[in-house]
Amino acid sequence: MEREYDFVDPESDEMDESIHISLVNADVIPDYHSGALVTMQVSAIASEVSYYPDEASFTDNPITKIMGRPVLFPMNRAVNFLGSSIVTGEILSVRHYTFINRAKEEVPIYFIEVETQYGTLPVVHPASLVKEGQQEHIHPGAIISAVCDIQGDVAIGDYQQGAILDEEHLVALLHACFVERDFTRLSRQLAEDCQYVNRDDEICAEGGQDVLAFLKGVMARQEEEHIPCYAWIGEVTGYELEPGEELADDLPPVGTHCIMLAQNEEHQLDGTLFLTLDEDGKIERIYSAGWKYAACQLTPISLLPDGGEGEEKDEQADFERIDKPRTESEYLDMLASAYKKGDFHEIVLYYSFALTCRLEREPANDFITYRVKDRESMYEHLMQNLPALPERSVQVIDGAPWGHEGALQVKSPKAELIVYLDLDEDGSIQTMHEIWQ
Repeated sequence: MEREYDFVDPESDEMDESIHISLVNADVIPDYHSGALVTMQVSAIASEVSYYPDEASFTDNPITKIMGRPVLFPMNRAVNFLGSSIVTGEILSVRHYTFINRAKEEVPIYFIEVETQYGTLPVVHPASLVKEGQQEHIHPGAIISAVCDIQGDVAIGDYQQGAILDEEHLVALLHACFVERDFTRLSRQLAEDCQYVNRDDEICAEGGQDVLAFLKGVMARQEEEHIPCYAWIGEVTGYELEPGEELADDLPPVGTHCIMLAQNEEHQLDGTLFLTLDEDGKIERIYSAGWKYAACQLTPISLLPDGGEGEEKDEQADFERIDKPRTESEYLDMLASAYKKGDFHEIVLYYSFALTCRLEREPANDFITYRVKDRESMYEHLMQNLPALPERSVQVIDGAPWGHEGALQVKSPKAELIVYLDLDEDGSIQTMHEIWQ
C-alpha cells in the first residue's frame, strides 16, 4: 500500500520547508500523525530528466517554463512543484543496473546520487529517459535536474519483516482509523470472534465484520448529526484511589495504551477505548471504559487534536490554493475576463488547466491541436488567438447547443469564436473546445 505525506527534516532549521513523499509498504507502520518521526529509505523516481555539463549550462537551459518564462530551481535541493518534486544538483556518483521487467526484458537503469538539503538522494531512472546529446554529461561533477516522485520505503529496521502486531501498534492503528475517519485498515487485524463492548459491559457487536460495521455506523451517525470526534493515543500512567480503596484486579496495568476520545468541540475527554488481543496478535475485544476504570490516570502520548498547546493558527491558513477546483461557469468568467483584457498572464487561469490538457477545434486543424498538450502549450495557444480576434466583444452565453451549461462567445470583425469546456474528475479544465466561424 502507498500513502502520501509532506515531511520536514527534524534536524533542519527550515521547519516550514516540506517535501512530498509517497510511502511504500505504508501499512507496516500503523499510525501517522503530525509531528511523528518516520524512518524510511528514500529514493527519487524520475519521470523526466536533463543533464548539463556545468551549472552555467543549466542556468541557460531551464528544465521548464511557466507562461513563457523560464523557471530555475535552486542547486542541490529537492523542492515540491505541481504535485511532483524537482531535484537539481551536482552529481556525486553514477551507477548502472539492469532491471528485468514483466515481459522478461532487460531495462538499463541509472542510479544517480545528488546532494540535497536533506542529504544524499539517489535519483533513479531508465536509460531511455536520457535526452539526445546528454549521455556524455552523465558523470560526477555534471548537473542533473529531474522531475521526480520521491518514494520512501518504511519496511526497514523493526518493520523489515512486516507489521508488528502488539497492543502498542494496534492501538496506534485504531487511532489512525479514527483520525482518518476510515476503518478499512483495521479489518485485517480483527479476530473472527472479535467483540465490541460498551461501558455498560453490553456486547454491541460480535464477529470481526460486525464490529467493523458497528464502528463505521458510529462514524456515519456522527457525520450525519455533525458530532465532532477527536482521538489521541493515551497511556495508563497510574491510579487515583479513594482512601481505603483497593486496586481492582481487572484494571489495565500501568503502561497500557488506549484511545482517548472527545466528542465535543472543547476536546473534553468523554470516552476511552482499550484493546485485548488473542494469541495470534489479533484484536479480540474493543471495550469502552466504564465507571470501574475511573481510577486509571491517563496521559496523552500523541499530539492533542488542537495541536497540543493551543497554538496560534498559521497566518497563511486563509490563503487559497491557486489550482483549486472551480465550476465551469467560474472558468468561463475567467476566460472572458482574459479575452477582454487581451492578457492571459493571470496565474490562477494558467493553473485552471489540468497538467495534461487538450484542445478540440472546429474546423479541424491537426497542426494546432497536436501541439496543445499541457498548460504551457495551452497558454501559448491562447496568446496566439488574440491577434486573430481584434476589436473583440466578449460574453458568456447559453451552452445548451453544445450540451453545456454555458459557453464563451468572442466576436470580432475578422472572426467569431465559441468556447466550451470539459472538466476532469479533479475539477480542472481537461479539454477546451473552440468553434471558429
